[in-house]
Amino acid sequence: MIKVGVDARSLSRPITGVGRYTYDMCRQLAQNPELELRLYSPAPILPEYRAPFNAEQITECQKPQNGLMRQLWGETILPYWAWKDQVDILWGPSHRLPRIRPKQFKTVVTIHDLVWKFAGETMKPLSRILERIQMPHAVKAADRVVISSTSTRTDLNSVLNVNFTKMDLVYPAMDIEHPADLPRELPSIDDVFTSPKFILFVGTLEPRKNLLRLLEAYSDLSDALKTECQLAIVGGKGWGGQNLPEVIANLSLENHVHLMGYQNENSLQYLYSKAYILAMPSTYEGFGIPIAEAMKYSVPSIAGDNSSMVEVVGDTGLLVDADDTSALVDAISQLLSNKTLYQKLVENCSGQIIKFDAQNSANALYAVFQKSLGNVD
Repeated sequence: MIKVGVDARSLSRPITGVGRYTYDMCRQLAQNPELELRLYSPAPILPEYRAPFNAEQITECQKPQNGLMRQLWGETILPYWAWKDQVDILWGPSHRLPRIRPKQFKTVVTIHDLVWKFAGETMKPLSRILERIQMPHAVKAADRVVISSTSTRTDLNSVLNVNFTKMDLVYPAMDIEHPADLPRELPSIDDVFTSPKFILFVGTLEPRKNLLRLLEAYSDLSDALKTECQLAIVGGKGWGGQNLPEVIANLSLENHVHLMGYQNENSLQYLYSKAYILAMPSTYEGFGIPIAEAMKYSVPSIAGDNSSMVEVVGDTGLLVDADDTSALVDAISQLLSNKTLYQKLVENCSGQIIKFDAQNSANALYAVFQKSLGNVD
């Protein structure tokens, strides 16, 4: 039996990419009879993320902490709790490990991306500074480094000189099967959209997601295509000062674009299942979970031809230069007009999504834990 402590701070807030990764991985790992999980958090884990775990598996502060206190918690209380529970491994699922820790347990860290290096201008200044400080320490201190894509593996080697032999590729865990009947918490699609199809964007509303370019490209479509296929933007407010309602109004898109805000898991899966295209023209991604989530429902993607998205999309979508508005216009027009191309991409989804099967990912991460303990070569 291997006892693994998890930095589960991301589960104390509505989850986005990293939180979803942490939750899905832990949910799968909890089913492994050879593992005992302990989840640690500087604030109460939200009720919707507690179901897969029993009360004994969760250690948490009873009151939410502010940003500074969460950082201090990660450097002091987190390693203390892990030491007290006598874990074999402390796993940081998001770029961080405590600087000071007892030698009694091994450490594993997951690195999703190097946004601070390759798209630092799209981050909050404080977040960028923390990443620049914390990531080099984490990858140096860790016994094993888990990476979410081969793109990230290459970046870590070139930027931080992390040896390839220290890194293990483990894709984020995905439930590749979807229920026949999805619980619907949104109004009927017919009540939201006046078009027979819609393009779906999912992600935190921040500069790296390239939403302004997506809106400009959508605006440049013919009136007929905009009438045929509206645009849904789903995601919690990020940063960067982008006034999307104003941009939409300036482009005269009020009747075609729907800002839907943050959606819970049920509503999000429902939107994936009804979408015609998933648009993710990001300037940089560590993986791109929405691409794979849409793929699960046989929805092709249009994504930036950079970082990990090339690897994730495979032959299930179109890749475009994220800085080229006309290329994005052409890609959208192709998928709306060329039914032969669209159907081919749809058919390719079933083969690509298998790579991201949740059980395979959990098994691969378990193998990394064993490797960190010297149990396997």
